Amino acid sequence: MDDRNRNPPGASPPQGDNPDGGYPALDGYPPAGGGYPPPDGYPPAGGGYPPPGGYPPPGGEHNPYAPPGGGYPPQGGYGHQPYWQPYELAGRGTRLVAAILDGLLSIAAALPGFILLYDFLKSIDSKKESDLWLAVGVMGVGVLILAIYQWYLIATRGQSLGKKWLHIRIVKLDGSMPGFVNGVLLRGWVMSLITNIPYIGGIVGLVDPLLIFGQERRCLHDLIASTQVIVGAPPDESETWGPT
Repeated sequence: MDDRNRNPPGASPPQGDNPDGGYPALDGYPPAGGGYPPPDGYPPAGGGYPPPGGYPPPGGEHNPYAPPGGGYPPQGGYGHQPYWQPYELAGRGTRLVAAILDGLLSIAAALPGFILLYDFLKSIDSKKESDLWLAVGVMGVGVLILAIYQWYLIATRGQSLGKKWLHIRIVKLDGSMPGFVNGVLLRGWVMSLITNIPYIGGIVGLVDPLLIFGQERRCLHDLIASTQVIVGAPPDESETWGPT
């Protein structure tokens, strides 16, 4: 190589066409301080590959088939309810306590009539038949008034008093209010008629509560009325509650 093309010792290299100093860039090499430009078809520096065609960007369109909350549900479900439930099912023990409370309320409503009946039986010789009917009437009226109020609460709120105190309520399978037909007629009256049928009524009455030990925690009267019992207070009457 010709020594004339070399820089003398201690001398600065020629600037040439490179504004950053140093030797000029050769053809095909990037300028000083820069990198190779991305080849055609690659994303620009600092970016990622765009999503394939047909896929929405992150945070884009909502998938109506995705489970609540996004992602796949855990193997064991959300808490104590099956994975396909968008709300928490009421516990078996909680439902039992609510039923006991409602039963105690019925006894309390009939208590005045029981007192009159006891007084009649204690001195039956000196009492009139009208006193007996008075005791039975007071007992029946007390129980009927409570029952009507309970039916009203179930039809409009999905709750008896016992369920209201324990913060659970009855809903249809779509999460809506049970109404009178599902909550009272099918769930209560039809079930009562079935359990009073001779011979089979006792068996039905035994099977009814045992079905709560299934995964859906639905008694026979829930299956008849297409209802279930969940945790939570009812929404305002102007709102439509359901899974989101």
